[in-house]
Amino acid sequence: MIWRQKVTYDRESGAALLTVLLLVAIISALVVGMLDQLRFNVRRAGTLEKQQQAEWYAVGLEEYAGGMMKSLHKLSADKTTRRQLDRVAAFSVPIEDGVIRGQVTDGGNCFNLNSVVERRDGNRYLMRESGREQYVTLLKTLGIPGGDAVILANRLVDWVDSDSAPMTWGAEDYHYMGLQNPYRTANTLLANVSELRQIEGYTPEVLYLIRDYVCTLPTPELSPININTLKREQAPLLVMLLGEKLLLQKAEQVIDNRPDGGYDSPQAFWADRLLADTPPTVDVQDQVVLATRYFELTADVSWQDRYLAMTSLLELENTGDVRLVSRQFGEKL
Repeated sequence: MIWRQKVTYDRESGAALLTVLLLVAIISALVVGMLDQLRFNVRRAGTLEKQQQAEWYAVGLEEYAGGMMKSLHKLSADKTTRRQLDRVAAFSVPIEDGVIRGQVTDGGNCFNLNSVVERRDGNRYLMRESGREQYVTLLKTLGIPGGDAVILANRLVDWVDSDSAPMTWGAEDYHYMGLQNPYRTANTLLANVSELRQIEGYTPEVLYLIRDYVCTLPTPELSPININTLKREQAPLLVMLLGEKLLLQKAEQVIDNRPDGGYDSPQAFWADRLLADTPPTVDVQDQVVLATRYFELTADVSWQDRYLAMTSLLELENTGDVRLVSRQFGEKL
């Protein structure tokens, strides 16, 4: 009898010991998991803090660039030249454990993708033929075949305009809703060039060709091309304005012929003998400007183990004030 009680007692104590060991193992696993999560949260908080600090450094550069833009306005409110812009084009600001680099360029010397439409009938965006034609000309000048250029232009119009009727070779909601991952057209102005990725036909190859020549201004106005800041490599923009009758080589010569101090009037620019065979339309005459309104700031922050890129579009108003139009973190398209 005593022997049986002892066996029963040993079995019960053994079971209790196993239960305790199991509980200890479970608690240990929970503690390890909690510690791992805590370490992860601490690392993530540190990473987010560094990322936020890098972003603040980049945003601070907007104020720096805005100050330089105001100085340009005080120097010459009605004229911005290549020489003036070169003085503030590239700069760097040392910071503790790093450096911020910035570059300011003329943000209006590009084709405004939103200019393929114009606002009519209230707030409706409808196709602007002159903007669409300029875009087709630019695409062809950059090496895109004529038929493909028309398709790309028409699909851009369909993406931005307010109606649902597709243009020839265009694509409206009906097309995109039939895709495996359906979505709708924007039916409003583009906010960023990267939105082109959503439009049928804008392949990486196409985007690579056009990325240095297109932009998204906050209005559907035709691109304000400053002939005094235009670079030689931007000669396709002159062809865009005047049509394919103006050969690319001749457009480059026109830019090379620009006076060192820039043109004092649009009429002086149009008087260039190389442009005699390509008279501008009334719309194009109004597109050519002497003073820059939009400036693009490209900022790179290298701080500790962080790297951050930012692109901002700044508007210099007639009063001399600077307004932030858009800001994008990450590399440009």
